[in-house]
Amino acid sequence: MPTATKVSIKLKELDLDSHEGKDYVKERTELSEKMSTDGGKLERWANRVQAQKASAGYQMARERRMEIMARFESLGYSQQE
Repeated sequence: MPTATKVSIKLKELDLDSHEGKDYVKERTELSEKMSTDGGKLERWANRVQAQKASAGYQMARERRMEIMARFESLGYSQQE
């Protein structure tokens, strides 16, 4: 996706009354509308994925700790040691 600077430069280069210029403005307008419409959905999805990753990481660490503690116990160490 072009940056705002690139879009601005492109708009200055185009003759906005030409067919190409009108198509470009129409395309940018439609893209902006879609971003406004879908932005909330994408944000919720990103937040959900981030929470799932955090939960999975916590669960993996917890399971690993349990494995280590079980290994220590099999070697004769108690949880107080």
